[in-house]
Amino acid sequence: MTSMSLPALQSAFAEQTDEVWLALLTIGEGQLATPIRIVNDTQDLQLSNGTTFTGFPFRPHLPDDVPEQIPTVQISVDNVDRSIGQTIRQVHRPKVTLSAVLRSSPDTDQAGPYTFVATAATYDAEKATLSLTFDSDILNEAFPALHVTPQSCPGVF
Repeated sequence: MTSMSLPALQSAFAEQTDEVWLALLTIGEGQLATPIRIVNDTQDLQLSNGTTFTGFPFRPHLPDDVPEQIPTVQISVDNVDRSIGQTIRQVHRPKVTLSAVLRSSPDTDQAGPYTFVATAATYDAEKATLSLTFDSDILNEAFPALHVTPQSCPGVF
């Protein structure tokens, strides 16, 4: 996780700003020959490393804060050309990355990147909806993660 830059903080707390925040969504990185990369904007976004995010509308729906339940993020993506639905059907549990950048500095993540796995997907001619959760079952992980044993901490014994 990254910390926000000074221009991002100033725009976030300003009463008015000319700064534009953009959400970047990547689906299937390392799983698809050509991952889906979209930016929630009307125009494409080119990063300095040559990566292009296609301007395409999508809506993240943030989870409710429910105790002892793993949060699930819903993302709805327009699917008018049916390519999103057809592509996500090719991969079991596609990896999804979500981050936020400023249009003036698109190479710097201001929030994220947050990595999820799509646990469910529904789609029709109008939209595709992905249900995202963290890759690990964090509620069932041991705490503390390290147990002091002769094998893990031989210098203690």
